[in-house]
Amino acid sequence: MDMTIQLDPQSENSPRRYRLEVTAGPHQGDSWILERAGDVVIGRADPSQIRLRNEPALSQQHMRLTVEADRITLTDLDSTNGTWLNGVRVQAARVDVGDQFGVADTAVMLAAVEQPAAGGQPPVAEPSVAATRLVLERSTKAHEETIDHTPSGEAASDPPQPDRIIGSYALGELLGEGGMASVYKAQHRRSKEWFAMKLVRAIDGVSEKQLQLFAREAGVILQLKHPRIVRAHEFGFHNNAPFLVMELLPAIDLQTIVDGLDTPQRIRTACWVTTRLLQALHYAHHKGIVHRDIKPSNILAYRKGRHLQIKLADFGLAKSYLDAGFSGITDECSVRGTLAYMAPEQFQDSLASQPTVDIFATGVCLYRLLTGVLPAESLKTGPVPPVQPDKLPQLPPQLAEIVARAVEKDPLRRFQSAEEMAAALHPFTQRK
Repeated sequence: MDMTIQLDPQSENSPRRYRLEVTAGPHQGDSWILERAGDVVIGRADPSQIRLRNEPALSQQHMRLTVEADRITLTDLDSTNGTWLNGVRVQAARVDVGDQFGVADTAVMLAAVEQPAAGGQPPVAEPSVAATRLVLERSTKAHEETIDHTPSGEAASDPPQPDRIIGSYALGELLGEGGMASVYKAQHRRSKEWFAMKLVRAIDGVSEKQLQLFAREAGVILQLKHPRIVRAHEFGFHNNAPFLVMELLPAIDLQTIVDGLDTPQRIRTACWVTTRLLQALHYAHHKGIVHRDIKPSNILAYRKGRHLQIKLADFGLAKSYLDAGFSGITDECSVRGTLAYMAPEQFQDSLASQPTVDIFATGVCLYRLLTGVLPAESLKTGPVPPVQPDKLPQLPPQLAEIVARAVEKDPLRRFQSAEEMAAALHPFTQRK
């Protein structure tokens, strides 16, 4: 007998029907049909819609599937034992037809359900109120023919080398390296879309508690959805080393662009870029997130048609790594390349950083965009010294005062919010 579970009466029809089938573990053979968009929680007990009571490694509410018109996302709900997808532990990730996910020995596969042809078997009856439906099936034999058992990304010929495969992605060329991570182009093996993947260095002696804390902290990055922030698509672990999958942008050198402009254009462009950066920070700060690593390499410039656009990258990954207590990252590694943009209080205690450290770093970035140099050429002895407005004679006095206020050594004398600094800069983004 089928059991129907109503989830979201307001949801729209999904263009496809999907089947979840337990392929291994105590509940092997159980399956469910997903017919509409909505959230489905999997766990051992109520209020999970799918309950696998005989899997001891499962938390009460362990993971969530979010079914949308164009994608399905798997999210670990801060579980005790973690969630894996295609053999890789993930915090949040896209699930494609043929993928397998689960916990411990339990494996669940996502399959597409073929729509019946005209004159064939009618679809499962809809409830009187439009809703996401889960149909629990105890028999697996009847539907074997309609399930695609091909693992995600498995091709008939010339598969990528195993050491270049991480979960659902095949690594491409190296895009850059930093103190704690490397960034690669990565192609999703099923959709063939290209992304940027940041691979954090593996650290020996990592505890399960540290991994859980890092996953919880870094998982916040996936919730950031703003047009001025590089979108993060997936976060997980590969051999206990974290990785983050992000949108891939055709980045161009922003400093080279502004260096080629005359003074009025340079001022207008630098202030425009900074106000867009501040829009991203305003959004993040209101969510309680401090970036703590604002610098030119994390401000990605690209062109959309003929128009210059910018997005802020690298939200919180280094911060989360430090907050999780990973001892393998030294002070030198964590501040290398960023000392010039670091507020004095952050230099003394990075973990206690408030949003004003991002204001300080934004001010240093603006200074460099406007002048082509940093406030201090010697960066080995500590954070930047105070900036005096009279040291910036090429700038309008009011703009020089804005820059100087942004990089005040005393955080209480800086702009207290991204919104406040953006409002001060706005007149300088306009054509005279």
